[in-house]
Parts: sequence; structure tokens; C-alpha cells
Amino acid sequence: PVFGSIILAGVILKLGGYGIIKISFIVGDRIFSYSFCIIVGRSVGGLILSGVCFVQSDIKILVAYSSVVHMRIVLAGLLTLRDSGLHGAIYIIVGHGFCSSGLFCILGLTYNRTLTRSLYLNKGIISILPSCRL
Repeated sequence: PVFGSIILAGVILKLGGYGIIKISFIVGDRIFSYSFCIIVGRSVGGLILSGVCFVQSDIKILVAYSSVVHMRIVLAGLLTLRDSGLHGAIYIIVGHGFCSSGLFCILGLTYNRTLTRSLYLNKGIISILPSCRL
């Protein structure tokens, strides 16, 4: 369900990021020795998943996959074990919490009105419904 995705993107992914931050303080030296391989792997996976986002026609899957790509960027920033990586990851986590939850909320409202999540069928909705009233 769309509202479950809102909770997932808004709260649960942020708790996972917080957990990774806390674990990196405890076992930072062990993580640092493997961090380059993990960052390269996450970056390649993020590029592949970004390509998958370009060909999606389901809006919910598009937003969900883009959330996964954002969390890969957060993990890569955290694995640098630098202050700038930590601050950047926190900024992305907070921004992603608002933006992704908002996108899932808009998707839920659109789905309730049109009964479809297809990007192709919803592409001209702004000309049909110019005002967004609940």
C-alpha cells in the first residue's frame, strides 16, 4: 500500500541510516578497511538502478527505486568516515524523508482519483485537474 511506503520512506529508512552511523562509531576501523570496495559496489549498483528508473512506467516503483538510489548515496557518504561524508549523509537523509514521503502522498492522492499508477495514463493530469483539492 502507498501509506506503508510513506512510513517506510519517512521513518524506517532513516532509522537504518541512524543505525549505520552508530555502528560506524563502534567498528569504524574494520569498516574503513573494506569501505572502498563497498563504495565502488554501491556506486555501480546505484548507476544500474538509476538506469532502471528511466524505463519505469509505474510511478510507485519509480519513487521506490529512486529512494533506494538515495540510500546508496547515504551509505557511500557514511562509509567515507569523514565529517563531510557524515554531514552530507545526514542532509540527504533528512531531505529524503520529506521529499520521498511527499511524493508517495501525492502518488496516493493521484491513485485515489485516477485508479491507475501508470506514468503514461497520468501524464496530462495537470491540464485536467489544475487545482489540487482534497
